[in-house]
Amino acid sequence: MDEKHEKDPWFGPKGMGFGIGPRSWQGWLTSLVGVLVILATITIAHHKRPSWFKPKTHGSGFTPASWQGWLATLVPIAVFLLVVLTIYTKQRED
Repeated sequence: MDEKHEKDPWFGPKGMGFGIGPRSWQGWLTSLVGVLVILATITIAHHKRPSWFKPKTHGSGFTPASWQGWLATLVPIAVFLLVVLTIYTKQRED
């Protein structure tokens, strides 16, 4: 691989709005894998511990019903955000 290709940032500032977004195929792949891991974690938690979740009042799906359900929902999201921000910060330092 050439040096320029290795320096391409995975994430960068959005053109519109606030925050950062994917800027390369690695960023998009990281985002896709992160979303899939979050959905899988919540789905597995729902099937293993159905008392942690309740059906939504409108639409389909389920929503957390206990602190354990909220924890199972928010921890994977927080980990994903931490990974993305770590990658972004590391690339800004280089």
